[in-house]
Amino acid sequence: MDVKWPKLNREGIPPELKKYAQWVVWKFGVSVSGNLTKYPYCAGTGEDASLTDSSTWSSYEEAIAAYESGGYDGIGFMLTKGDPYVVIKLRGAVAPSGDDIHIWVRGHKPAGAGCIGGPDGKLGVYDCERMIPVTGERPIDTPRTIERRQAPVDELCKQLSGSEPPIEPPASGFKRLVDSNGKLQGFLEE
Repeated sequence: MDVKWPKLNREGIPPELKKYAQWVVWKFGVSVSGNLTKYPYCAGTGEDASLTDSSTWSSYEEAIAAYESGGYDGIGFMLTKGDPYVVIKLRGAVAPSGDDIHIWVRGHKPAGAGCIGGPDGKLGVYDCERMIPVTGERPIDTPRTIERRQAPVDELCKQLSGSEPPIEPPASGFKRLVDSNGKLQGFLEE
């Protein structure tokens, strides 16, 4: 399949992501509905990678080695509830890679929150059971680090779901934020 995809920029990948053993390699393919998609594979075995079975994932180094040996179109990171990341996907946006733009932040998606919406369903918010292709490319003037952005994630999820999702308390080290009526508004790192 002849698809234009950028060369991997290893220096552009946030170092903190490289510490997780949540990496896979992937190949372009065509889905049953006829859409171009990315299928994840275990870097160690070449078998299909599962969105939920961590035994099918690898270290960053193993994924890079498999990618560089050939036969794969890219590397990807598997999001889980156990990591601190949320990815906001802007479908059809112009990224340096020519693909969708992925905005990485620290936080969690509120329980019950919608994950796809916006004009023509072009926005997605994901924090688990999703493979995110990683190129190391990023728009100019954006940070190389992944910052905590819980309030914007909460607001975006609220807008996408059309209602206010219940707020899950995060791990310890946060204080509750309430409005003048005592209604829980969120959490702030202490």
